[in-house]
Amino acid sequence: MKELLERKTWSGALGVARIVAILSAIWVMVVSVASLIGVTGYSPAKADVPMAIMLASLAFLAGYQMGQSRRP
Repeated sequence: MKELLERKTWSGALGVARIVAILSAIWVMVVSVASLIGVTGYSPAKADVPMAIMLASLAFLAGYQMGQSRRP
């Protein structure tokens, strides 16, 4: 947890990917809850693009961290 709170890990492309993943996850949760309670205008289809963006940013984060673990 201490490493996550350090500023070094939140800078550059890695930080941007983390922020995008968090914002996309929040949007997907908002759309999901709104569609469950029946708010008009929110359908599960509105979560498709944020879900794709979130998965792409998570793939980048996983690839980056896997690449860092294989460094000598």
